[in-house]
Amino acid sequence: MHRADFVFLEHTNRVVARKGITFGFRYRLTEVQTNSPLDVEMLVSYPPLTFGNGERAAQRRPLLVRFRPGDVTRAHFAGFTFDQEFEMVPGEWTVALRYKGRDILNKKFNVVKE
Repeated sequence: MHRADFVFLEHTNRVVARKGITFGFRYRLTEVQTNSPLDVEMLVSYPPLTFGNGERAAQRRPLLVRFRPGDVTRAHFAGFTFDQEFEMVPGEWTVALRYKGRDILNKKFNVVKE
């Protein structure tokens, strides 16, 4: 997810696992000088998930975020939305940003059952 126009309903680390709930953080990259696209990896880590067919999901979901030169220092959003029932697993979830293989920002969330 890569949008900065979200409206935060609550500022908390505690997230109720409910379909359609989005959690994460807004961020701005600073001290970045570039005239070419900039690639940042967003990585969501979570407790073990099991698909409806019984297959286990990977415990990390990476997403490459490519910033155009004019968009690098604007406000952005990193996070996760519960779309599927099998995703709604309580426990510690982490949303992190990595640049050149190094964590530059991460936030932990405590997901709880409704």
